[in-house]
Amino acid sequence: MRSPIHREIQMTTELIEPGLMVYQCPKSKGIWIPIYSYLEWLQKERAPIKPLPENYQPETVSDIDRPALICPESGSILTRYRVGHGLDFKIDHSYVSGGIWLDPGEWEALKSKGLHDHLTMIFTAQYQHKVRDEAAATRHRNFLEERLDANALSKMDEFCAWIKDHPERHLIVREVIDAAREL
Repeated sequence: MRSPIHREIQMTTELIEPGLMVYQCPKSKGIWIPIYSYLEWLQKERAPIKPLPENYQPETVSDIDRPALICPESGSILTRYRVGHGLDFKIDHSYVSGGIWLDPGEWEALKSKGLHDHLTMIFTAQYQHKVRDEAAATRHRNFLEERLDANALSKMDEFCAWIKDHPERHLIVREVIDAAREL
């Protein structure tokens, strides 16, 4: 089987977990996980998750720098999916064969978040919607941190936490909006 990254290179078989056989590109060190191998592994015992060091970052490739990848099993173009949940990379998936391409370090990063045994859910519309919402919330928070000083941000956070479960929050919010209109 040829590597999606380096089409001229034949991949080798490797065990990345007991019972999980994958193909690895000797040059890029990325791995191809055939769906049948992954699903068989899910049904068996898996080794316990070992936490990664706090400063661990997978070796990811920028989307801009990388051309579309071709599925080594079907020859179709792989689709990229955001992982989210604190992981800032995308994984490639073949809609035709079901196989998954991971760049070096991504399997370990997925394991650190407990996502390694839920890979197929990453490719669902519901999961991707949550990832987009998470990214939008992060961008909004970054915007607030750029615009507000630490004291104002702290007071806003405190107010939001207080009002969240207040039984008359709708009345309070209306009053705040009315007061803001008068400014």
